[in-house]
Amino acid sequence: GALRAAGYDLPDDAGLVSGSDAIVESMARGLKGVISVHQGHMPEFKMISKDEAVGTWSMEDILRMPATSPIAEIRGYGRYHERYSHSENEWRIVHLNFTRTLRYVEARDGYVSIYAALDNGSDAV
Repeated sequence: GALRAAGYDLPDDAGLVSGSDAIVESMARGLKGVISVHQGHMPEFKMISKDEAVGTWSMEDILRMPATSPIAEIRGYGRYHERYSHSENEWRIVHLNFTRTLRYVEARDGYVSIYAALDNGSDAV
């Protein structure tokens, strides 16, 4: 199932993609032919009120690119910063922000690129 969240934006090559339908379309297009694993780890939650909470998840993803790509594999690490709202007996994501902290790219010719971004670890969402 597709992610349905009220305040989710996704950066991609064309700029910022907003809205769940546009994000699903962008992800499907960008991941065509890619074998991927995407995992969230070590959630930390903080209750703001009885109906609001924030959470931070560490994440790791691995993308094995199609044989026609000059890139063999991408490994990435980062954090999800989420805000949740409770109503009608369920919790929903109302805002999600993703910060990538490290990206490791291995090309088929053996060249390796490592990109590291500073993340202040803030759980502000």
